[in-house]
Amino acid sequence: MDPDVLSLQGAARYTAMSDTTIKKLVDAGVLPTRQCAPYAPREIQRSDLESPRLRQIFETLRQSGQVRLGVKLEAQSVFLPIDQPAAKKS
Repeated sequence: MDPDVLSLQGAARYTAMSDTTIKKLVDAGVLPTRQCAPYAPREIQRSDLESPRLRQIFETLRQSGQVRLGVKLEAQSVFLPIDQPAAKKS
């Protein structure tokens, strides 16, 4: 097994963040993953976790408990806290 390739849980342990936080970063497109086959676990490169952008996000989360990421919703750019789900628009 390649020590530079981590599972979602391994990435959470490596960064001292929760699994949920790592998943939200993946879902927001901030943290790239790779999946070698359908239904296989996602793989995260250790080098991606050490990028300056991700290091800044992790530091902000440690200090304030939230971080704002730009997310496109209905052709508008809005910013959502990483630790709160988006409210559905009616």
